[in-house]
Amino acid sequence: GTDNELGGVAGALGRLTSSNGVMLQCPPGPSFIPLYVTINIQKGGTLFFCLFLMFYFDNFTLAPCLYTVCHGSYGFVWLLKHFAVRDRNWDTPVTLMGAFLSVATVLGPYWLIPYMVISHDPSAEDMPSPLRLYTAAFVYILGAVIMIAADVQKNATLQVKRGLITTGMFAYVRHPNYLGEILIYGSFAAMLPLGSLVYGYGILLMVWTCLFLPNILRKEKSMSRYKEWKGYVASSGYLLPPLSSLCHLLPVQ
Repeated sequence: GTDNELGGVAGALGRLTSSNGVMLQCPPGPSFIPLYVTINIQKGGTLFFCLFLMFYFDNFTLAPCLYTVCHGSYGFVWLLKHFAVRDRNWDTPVTLMGAFLSVATVLGPYWLIPYMVISHDPSAEDMPSPLRLYTAAFVYILGAVIMIAADVQKNATLQVKRGLITTGMFAYVRHPNYLGEILIYGSFAAMLPLGSLVYGYGILLMVWTCLFLPNILRKEKSMSRYKEWKGYVASSGYLLPPLSSLCHLLPVQ
């Protein structure tokens, strides 16, 4: 679509993002807690939360162990990224109620996935197979590398020169950091028992639709002001590279 069409879509969904901002400034009290504090506590605390569940339910079978390794390590990867490649957007101060609501609506529901994995009867027939678990772990590693590489490249590039980034991780995908996050949490949900998959992916779909999509479209509108935008859109995709760009990578006889 045209830039005007994009602006209309982004504008409509932008109101949803703005409502998130209102939620984070919800009274009572002044805005004094940096948003990253709440996020980092939840991310860094995931390993300990999973370990607590494993001991509480006395479940040390393959699925809980592998899940705890993946989701727990992701929390520490996030903390490392925060201190090494700081995203100043997370410095936004929020109220005490705003911090609580961020946990209740996004960060807390993420913890329902490990609860469903670890609390499930390990002898049940719907437990994930080793093949599914190892495939999910592979996807998690891939997603973490994509997210970290994209964020590091973006941070380093913008420190030198502001503008549209169209190389490296951003050459064929315009939002590789979101792609990495989707692969990471999608892999966590893939470790759920068969009967719980719909609940896990339902939680993720809610977050991706209400948070990721509006932010992606808002970024698209912001980037459209650059003169290189039309050419960049033609050779790249939102989250996956277009087939035409992949064909250019094939060796020509």
